Amino acid sequence: MPDKLTRLILYYDSTVDPFGYCRFEAGAILRRMRDLERDYETVICDTAGWPDQMLTETYHTVRKALSGKYKIEQTFIGSRHNRIYYGRQIPALVAYENGMITDVYPLSIGRRLITIADFLDRLLRGGAI
Repeated sequence: MPDKLTRLILYYDSTVDPFGYCRFEAGAILRRMRDLERDYETVICDTAGWPDQMLTETYHTVRKALSGKYKIEQTFIGSRHNRIYYGRQIPALVAYENGMITDVYPLSIGRRLITIADFLDRLLRGGAI
């Protein structure tokens, strides 16, 4: 098992088409998650039917944990109505190390977007971002 990254949790809604820029193809992402099961604890949460409040709380937990590291608001919150798209129109992959949230994808760093697929592909090749 890898030294640091130990758990991956995917939040996505199987009944909603993700925004195109996320480049999220559910079948391919789920296959990658299954391929990583031998090295990581993987959890797949289909958020279809989850109350908005539950997703909002999950988002705020992640945002708070990463507040000194990343500004995830630019990725998961709509600019017009301050609407949170986390786990629905924008699927989210949360990475944990020793029980602590360390990363969330997709992740915008400057003008660069690291998608969920980008991150999983890196892990499957034995690397990290």
